[in-house]
Amino acid sequence: MLKRYIGYFNKEKNGNSYESEDYVIAENQSEASEYFRKDCGLMPNGWNVRLIRVVEDYSKPVTEDEKSNYNYKKKWEADRQEKEAAEREAENKRKVERDSQFNKEKAEQLSKHRESIAKYRGCISSGFFHTVGLKTNGTVVAVGGINASGEKNVTDWRHIIAIAVGDAFTLGLKADGTVVAVGGNQYGPCNISEWRDIIAIAAGSSHSIGLKADGTVVAVGENSGGCCNVSGWRDIIAVSAKGYRSFGIKSDGTVVSTCSYSNGLISHWRNIVAIEAGSLYLFGLKSDGTIVSDGNVVEVAKLRDIVAISCSASLLFLKSDGSVVEFRRGESSSWYCSNKNLWSNIVGIVAGSKTNFGLTANGNVVYTDFESYGLFDKPHDVSGWYNIGPMNKEEHCLNLQINKEKQRQIQQSNEWQSQGLCKYCGGECRGFFVRKCTKCGKKK
Repeated sequence: MLKRYIGYFNKEKNGNSYESEDYVIAENQSEASEYFRKDCGLMPNGWNVRLIRVVEDYSKPVTEDEKSNYNYKKKWEADRQEKEAAEREAENKRKVERDSQFNKEKAEQLSKHRESIAKYRGCISSGFFHTVGLKTNGTVVAVGGINASGEKNVTDWRHIIAIAVGDAFTLGLKADGTVVAVGGNQYGPCNISEWRDIIAIAAGSSHSIGLKADGTVVAVGENSGGCCNVSGWRDIIAVSAKGYRSFGIKSDGTVVSTCSYSNGLISHWRNIVAIEAGSLYLFGLKSDGTIVSDGNVVEVAKLRDIVAISCSASLLFLKSDGSVVEFRRGESSSWYCSNKNLWSNIVGIVAGSKTNFGLTANGNVVYTDFESYGLFDKPHDVSGWYNIGPMNKEEHCLNLQINKEKQRQIQQSNEWQSQGLCKYCGGECRGFFVRKCTKCGKKK
């Protein structure tokens, strides 16, 4: 039933106060109050209007014209709300389409950037005792530790295209798809001599993983927690290992793991392009540049435009603009962002147990050390490193030609043996079939 309601207002302007009243036709007092408040918001600038109270007017009944106007206004208001709702829905749809297109373009840009820096992955690897670097000529350098297990004996390695470091051993992937290894082999992480057609390698504490060209995975070493149980993996495009856990990224962007606890966390992960794990965290890099995690470091979910991750004693996140975000653990063991721009112009990152490393496109290495104590906890000094990066294919081919030429010269020198003394001048005669004097040139 429609009723007449009177609204009493207080109006202020330029320090002057006025009182006024107005009426509306409404079904109840709440509806009338809503109408009056809308009228307050429609006053010209400079006016401050406040609704004091709303009361029902019993002095005059509602006329038919007023009822008709009320119904008209009600229908008009309903039509307006319906129109606005339709416009909002259309705008939301357009926004979703724009966001989808933007996200698609952004994902494509990030994908291209990841591909451009992918060749720098595996050029530096750092373990608890030592750090190893791959040079552009396919050789390898190593620093840190006391080389107790021979894990730094890599000076004679050649034609290496990727490296990986365990606690006390080092792996090197060669250009021909074979793998070399040095260091402690108590649990068998260096038993890789039979591996063939390998395209990527990873090292845990005491086990080694190799990704084959057909998408299968091989593993050797200490099988603690089943970290070497990878024979059933298929369609794998990337591998990762940390501690006694092994991870594989499938071609559909899902992740497999040898750890039942990790499998429970990653079962819902999609569009993953990289994964990093530790004893206290687990991170996945998505194709859109965002980070998913096990929830232990909540702040990383806010990061955007990430193209690479590396985690150890600290957490490093490489952004598409070449800057690096660093997280460290505080006194309460909680993680915090220690540096939003640790380095710039970086193409590769490695978080170590003693030192963090950043690789630039020109082959230089930047690094930051943690506080260290004792012989086994010294930072890994790479200040003398240069030309660190993926093996240059042209240089590799040139080296092969040079090596072949050296081998030919050595062979020729061995064959060009002394054939006695010249009977004319006493000089030394040399040759294959026709022997000549090296002094007078006469045939023997």
